[in-house]
Amino acid sequence: PDLYYHGQSEGRAIRMGWLDRFDLLRWMDLHHMGDVRDWLERLREDILEYIQKERTDGRQMVVRRAQDIVTQRFCGEITLSELAEQLDLTPGYLSGLMKKYIGKTFSEYLTYLRMEQAKKLLRETHDKIYAVAVAVGYEDAFYFSRIFKRETGMTPGDWRKRAEQRGDVP
Repeated sequence: PDLYYHGQSEGRAIRMGWLDRFDLLRWMDLHHMGDVRDWLERLREDILEYIQKERTDGRQMVVRRAQDIVTQRFCGEITLSELAEQLDLTPGYLSGLMKKYIGKTFSEYLTYLRMEQAKKLLRETHDKIYAVAVAVGYEDAFYFSRIFKRETGMTPGDWRKRAEQRGDVP
């Protein structure tokens, strides 16, 4: 396989195939072992930097894909294990990636999406609290209310009243 090196050599890409490696040293006019060693060290650093960037980009792409899936399915039943399986990752690794790249674990992100949608429904509809709970993925309205209060500092009913008083309701 060929390797394209975009290094320090006058801004030109160097194509290194198996047969080109000796011509490369002549092309670069490296006559001393120290020059060769310096060039190889720069090449090694550039390759390691490229590999790290590719890994990071790949991980960020996986996290964006996970976010997309959770955003599409947060109103229904979705578990970390199901999502991880869909992405061919272990649950712990996926949750760790999400924490690293978006600042929230899977559970925190799912709760965040559900609470934001609940606030929207509380603000824009007159649906009962249990209907809002079900609409955002909670089968148990009491559990929903407890989570909502933990996240917002208010019960869903109090939050709705405050939104109405502030004129946040259409």
